[in-house]
Amino acid sequence: MIFNNIFMVKNFKGFVTIKSRLYFSFFLLVFLFIANGVITLTILHNNKQLSNQIATVVDPATHALIEFNQLLTESKMLSTNWVFIRSNKEDKDALIKIHASRYPELHSKLNTLAPQLFDSIVNDSLKNIYVKFDSLIVIQKDIMATLNTFHSYDDPFTRMEMEMKVEDEIIPRTTQLRASMTHIMEAEQSIRSKAHEKLERSSYLLRLILITLACMVTLIGALISFYLVRIITNPIHRLRAIISDMGRGKLKPIKCEGNNNEISLMAASVNGLTENLKASATFATEIGERNFSTDFKPLSEDDTLGKALITMRDNLRETDYRLNQAQSFAKLGSWEFNIQTAEIIWSDELYNMLGYKAMEIKPGLAIFLEHIIEGDRAKIKNVLSKGIQENLFYLECKLLSADNVLKDVYIQGQAEKGEEGFVDRIVGIVQDISVQKMAEAKLQQ
Repeated sequence: MIFNNIFMVKNFKGFVTIKSRLYFSFFLLVFLFIANGVITLTILHNNKQLSNQIATVVDPATHALIEFNQLLTESKMLSTNWVFIRSNKEDKDALIKIHASRYPELHSKLNTLAPQLFDSIVNDSLKNIYVKFDSLIVIQKDIMATLNTFHSYDDPFTRMEMEMKVEDEIIPRTTQLRASMTHIMEAEQSIRSKAHEKLERSSYLLRLILITLACMVTLIGALISFYLVRIITNPIHRLRAIISDMGRGKLKPIKCEGNNNEISLMAASVNGLTENLKASATFATEIGERNFSTDFKPLSEDDTLGKALITMRDNLRETDYRLNQAQSFAKLGSWEFNIQTAEIIWSDELYNMLGYKAMEIKPGLAIFLEHIIEGDRAKIKNVLSKGIQENLFYLECKLLSADNVLKDVYIQGQAEKGEEGFVDRIVGIVQDISVQKMAEAKLQQ
């Protein structure tokens, strides 16, 4: 009653017309959807920026720091191996690669990402690690230059000096650097966790707002619907039922009442539309059965569906003609056997090859075998049965057409499986190869 009284104020009849009520309901829903869209887009924009920050800065920085930490360990291990294992060329190449490319690339990458992620204190700590690692690389390169040949390991004093550098310089310094890296990585993990928590909170807020607005829209929409249902008359309900039936494909006539009101006129129009759609469906069925001579006229110059059906018929007729013409030139007929329905389809050229006019007889395996000479019939049955199992078969045999012309033919077929994996149809060709056989016979003579 409260909702109804809002719209039905007797002193303001101009405002409470159905038109005004519909407009008010529409604009109210539009306002809610616009508000929903603005809030959603704002939060999504913030989420996008935060996700982009995580994807382009936070996560790459995490991977780079982990890789740098691993690189410190690898350089220590490889330097140690350089001193104690003279013949390990693979480790030596790996250490050279760290100095030449891996570390410079990581250094450059971290120099780009770190200022966007850390404060000045952490950045200074990271720069200090670079400096210390650079000095460590100098020591490593000194070891590499000293023990640069296989025979350089033979000098025990030189080798002992290098071993002391490893134990006194490289290992302790690397340990210190890794400890410093641990603090930086902890700071990075804290930043990364906060970024993900912020993104999660923003996503939760978005979900909460969307659910709230959805509930509001649903509630208001339900109230508006309840109100409109009360003020719209029963004929509108009938019209809705009619349109719903048409949407489900029920093309049945509607009983029109004797009075000439708007609903009756609309029902008459729907009846006319139903009959026209039935005519179009019948015409489409005839086209599907290759009855291209079926007559059909568009309802008007603006009948898009009718014109499309005529264009489809003309195109299919032209395609069918060209296909038959091509098969005639090639003396090749095609066939199809539907195992589920036992339906067989022949092309026009196959009818012609058997000595019949197109569609003169009903196609079938029995009638086809009648035209195969007796000695080849068993071979065809055997090959056909085997071909269903092997998916492909072919053979040559002799055929006697209805006009008593003996022909050499080549038959090929292929079994096709349905969705359940069982053969549901077989397609194939029959080609007249009499000319080729005659040519082969002359060559053999």
